[in-house]
Amino acid sequence: MYPISRRLRSALIAFLLVTSIALLLPMTVLAAKAAETTVIKVTMNGKSFTPKSSPYMDSGTIYLPLRDMGELLGTTVAWVASANSALLNYPNLSIKLQVGSEAAIVNGKELALPAPMQVVEGRIYVPLRFLSEATGADVKWDAEANTVRISRSEEYFKQGLWYPSWLNRKTGEIYMTKDEQTPVSLLGKLEGTLQGTVSYRIGGFSSDNLVLTVIDKVGDQYTSYGLLVHNRKIVAQQKAVYQGHLETNANATQVLISGAWQPRYFLSDGRDVTVYDENAKPIESYDLPKLFGKDDVYGLQGVGFDFVAARPMGTGLLMLYDKKDNSVVVLADKLLTGDELKYVHTNKEPYPGDTLSIAGDRGYGQLDLFYTNPLESNTEVLGLTYFRPSYEKEREQLPKSKPLKELAASCSPETVKSVGVQEGDMGYLTLIGANPDDRASISKVCTLLSKFVQKGETVDVPSGLTEGFFHGMSISFSDGVSEVEIAEGTGLTIEQGNGKALVLRDEETYELVNELKVLPPPLAIKPNPVHFGEKLEFAGNNGVSEKESPLVVRWVPIRMSYSSSDPDPSLIIYKSKAKYGKYSVDFIMPAYGTAVDGTLRPIPPGKGFIEISGDTYIGSGSHLRADIELKPASSVFLSVNGVPVVDSASAPKPLTEKGLVYIPVRMVAKLSGQSVTWDAKTRSLLINGKEAEAELAPIVRSGIAYVPIRAVTAVFGLPVVWDSASRSVNITVNTTAQPVKE
Repeated sequence: MYPISRRLRSALIAFLLVTSIALLLPMTVLAAKAAETTVIKVTMNGKSFTPKSSPYMDSGTIYLPLRDMGELLGTTVAWVASANSALLNYPNLSIKLQVGSEAAIVNGKELALPAPMQVVEGRIYVPLRFLSEATGADVKWDAEANTVRISRSEEYFKQGLWYPSWLNRKTGEIYMTKDEQTPVSLLGKLEGTLQGTVSYRIGGFSSDNLVLTVIDKVGDQYTSYGLLVHNRKIVAQQKAVYQGHLETNANATQVLISGAWQPRYFLSDGRDVTVYDENAKPIESYDLPKLFGKDDVYGLQGVGFDFVAARPMGTGLLMLYDKKDNSVVVLADKLLTGDELKYVHTNKEPYPGDTLSIAGDRGYGQLDLFYTNPLESNTEVLGLTYFRPSYEKEREQLPKSKPLKELAASCSPETVKSVGVQEGDMGYLTLIGANPDDRASISKVCTLLSKFVQKGETVDVPSGLTEGFFHGMSISFSDGVSEVEIAEGTGLTIEQGNGKALVLRDEETYELVNELKVLPPPLAIKPNPVHFGEKLEFAGNNGVSEKESPLVVRWVPIRMSYSSSDPDPSLIIYKSKAKYGKYSVDFIMPAYGTAVDGTLRPIPPGKGFIEISGDTYIGSGSHLRADIELKPASSVFLSVNGVPVVDSASAPKPLTEKGLVYIPVRMVAKLSGQSVTWDAKTRSLLINGKEAEAELAPIVRSGIAYVPIRAVTAVFGLPVVWDSASRSVNITVNTTAQPVKE
């Protein structure tokens, strides 16, 4: 038996788990809490509910904690610090509550609050009556029992893990939001009728491509609906029926193709399976009974680049089809022996079969699997590895990882490619051997490896997998093969294989590991607020470890409602480069940005966010996003294709006179490619040697000739737009908007 690597284990567990983030609010008490000593109880459809924050009475009004009540009723709840407001989202319901306001915004319309919202000790409380009026729930105060009684139809089944989503049990409609701040959108409808106990799971790698599985259990029959979601719409679905126990008929995975991992999604009806690519296009299909030679219903365990793993319900034994040599094997026969193998072939209770499941494809025919020994009382998960015979020659030619002693002896910034540090679900900045700024820290890591070799204590380690996120560091070497993982626990540990590990327990080594846990600073923009046409600057680290990587700066609006016609309203406003994640940029804040469809769009004044591209798995994400407030330009400024023109002698600023906006003639001439001159003697404008039409009506100020923007398009063929909100003039050189330049 071979242990599964901690890195693989962490990735698998991270794929299945998400963390809950508490609602953070200002700690200033905006209203005094006149709470009564008697505890106020809450029931939901007759069942007792204990909120984390206690309800209270103030001046005869019952106040309920918004976060707890929102989650009880199935809504998402989010605090938007930049807007000083709370958002609640639910299918066909969007609520905004702003501190200090006497009304809430419910589905875009104002709803007066029966009593002011209160913020006490950093938590929002709302009047009981508002909760009833806004959400449609029946919320009543039972004074005699000192109890808030809430009744509401349970038509929606909510899945809170991964991405918040809701399933309407009656209609089959499925709704989803990518996060707590985004309004809920309809994905589509389940093609089937739900009759029993419903459960729900989600898999995938982004909100754009997901696999949903809706399970309807009636007695010992499981009906599993697999749905593929692409760009927030259900684009394909399949139904499989399993008797006795549940199997998988839909999932998302990654396959290694030409050295790169590519996402794949598969749906099955229990007999046929279709595989989809990242664009939700079907790329291959399999007839499982024909493939495995058994006329049965199958649970699908995995589809790789050149293999299919499935379990026929009749035997329950996981089978592998190898496309490389067209072989079919029962994996238990290859991985188990003795009583364990005999058991999986003869046992029928509670259902036949083994407990093997595919953990991952390591490439070159190496398949990792999870396994629980049914003959033991504990539920320890073991890691097994199956080496496909079809790849034996390729594996023999692979370079071998060097032993720890040799790696420690030659360790230096030149031999180390990278050092990654992880603490549970928190990632830190990666050290790069080629980065001069990281050389000193990598030298300390090398000292740590030498210490392991010299003073490490050899101990026995259990063969099972410990559930949880990985804590420690991963060291990759420049030979492209060798890697060392140092895990944190009761000591620092390096597994050696065969149930053995080296352990260090001294305080100095822990201090070194903690010293390497460095987070990028939060994104800090200055000035903020910023005026359109004013220089904006910020510097930091976006967490990307490549020597050079693109840095894309976006303006993101605060949205109170979702629009299917404009699912991503962010606008690119600047592009630059980052070196080993570090960057320092300054640019003129534009009044226009480039949308995802390549068109230029105006940016409205007001509050929003500045967002930069980078590694989202490092820290809390505060290094990639910051609040910003945009204000109208202090004076009119000029842009070309959305990019502000820096004021200079060759490109002076536009000016305004008597309600008209004028732009410099020399700029128009340069952009149009025409010969434009100003004849001071006759005070006339010549275009290609001919006197301009009277509608240009040029004026001269400080020796510079200007023309009104309304005449530029007609005379020069250059589209010109005046945006009064930002006080900007934008000239489009080509009718098709160009991308924002660096």
